[in-house]
Amino acid sequence: MATNTTDPGAGDMVTIVVDKKTFKVKKRTLVEKSEFFAAMFNSGMKETTQNAAVLRNVSAGVFRDLVAFLDTGKLRCEIGAELLTAAAFLQMRDVIEHCIRHVDVTNCIEFLSVAETHYLPELEEAVSKHLAENFLDVISSKTFEHLPKDLIDSVVNRRHAPKRYLFAIGSYDDSYKERSDVPRVSHLFDDVTQQWRTGCELPPSLCTHACGVAVLHNYIFVVGGFSSADCHQMQQAAACYDPITDTWRELPCMNQSRAHFVLVPHQDYLYALGGCMSFPYQGNSVKKLLSSVEAYSLRTRAWVRAASIPMETAQPCGTSCRGHVYTTVVRPTDELLIRYDPEEDIWEDVGVVPYMRFVQCMASWKEKLYLLGLSDLVSGIVRDFQSYDVMARQWTKLHKPITGQYFDGCVVMGTALYLVSSCGTQRCDLKSGEWNCHTLPPFPGSGFAHAQVLHVVVT
Repeated sequence: MATNTTDPGAGDMVTIVVDKKTFKVKKRTLVEKSEFFAAMFNSGMKETTQNAAVLRNVSAGVFRDLVAFLDTGKLRCEIGAELLTAAAFLQMRDVIEHCIRHVDVTNCIEFLSVAETHYLPELEEAVSKHLAENFLDVISSKTFEHLPKDLIDSVVNRRHAPKRYLFAIGSYDDSYKERSDVPRVSHLFDDVTQQWRTGCELPPSLCTHACGVAVLHNYIFVVGGFSSADCHQMQQAAACYDPITDTWRELPCMNQSRAHFVLVPHQDYLYALGGCMSFPYQGNSVKKLLSSVEAYSLRTRAWVRAASIPMETAQPCGTSCRGHVYTTVVRPTDELLIRYDPEEDIWEDVGVVPYMRFVQCMASWKEKLYLLGLSDLVSGIVRDFQSYDVMARQWTKLHKPITGQYFDGCVVMGTALYLVSSCGTQRCDLKSGEWNCHTLPPFPGSGFAHAQVLHVVVT
């Protein structure tokens, strides 16, 4: 018989038999820390008069660890499903709360199973909260492979706060930190108040000149570009911002340094398309256009090469729609819409864009692509913008062309298409086709505006 005596000098002791092993425990400790034992010893049953009980459904080893925790507040073993199940059965709140504070990627599945079986909603909430706040670590862990799809969907949905904003950052030269016109913060546009407000601060060492920006699972990714506005040196940096925890973290750099490229989120990948690179040659800085494509996998935390775009191209536009990644390439006489099939790792021709564009951008909503751009860099004349239905394979004009002011990028938020630049913010209702071109304030930052949609809790 194994005996565990917590305090031999104490008079109020009870005998608990577990798996034929006997434990001497303070009665007060059990009654105060376990609703199960409180009910037992206050019931008037024989356990009350004999100060003894036989405990089933719990192993001796686990009971020993639980009693030690009740005395010291520390566990002598790893928190596992068996211990948590026993704590739930014995209704030991201190142990359950301890487990809630120690939820991690390795134990979340076991904890969730116990929480569902024994109805521990606070533990379910803790697991869901942990998975949402640490989703980048979760998705790259072995645990992710065993998470049910409905739980993953629930966690991803949880990462999206009820309120969404346009999130935009501008280009700046990191060497000019004291200039008042250099944006050191991001900006958020509220579609209800129709005003811009200050967002998160950017890492001081991160230059956003000609970088790629994308949002995936409500994380903002900033990748590549130049290290300063002189465009001589490529930036060897990549970072990710989590609006839930308001933190930045470093990411692996691309295998191919590039700037003036487009970063397209699709499923659990980020696709970096085309762009250019700068390298020194005979005392000068030479730019080389790129056709290469690489993808960053959130699962493996690594960049891998993908099929190249058919032509070298700088400042491409791109978006994801209905299982494919879309971009365009400009040929001598026309502009061609192409799409990438991630399953086959191939690019396919979709069709010729009705007219060639400059200063172009692209967005998607449901089954439609929206291709926007100026037709003339000098005059700024704007022709009708085009939409392409990827299911019907048809081109149509937007209902009403906008004014000819310059814009940097476009993004869909809800049922509206926004054009964003320091010249103005313009909005098109995609259901009615009506434009609001003159009443919305411009992006308050300086330089090229990278606009995305981010769900943020702000006060």
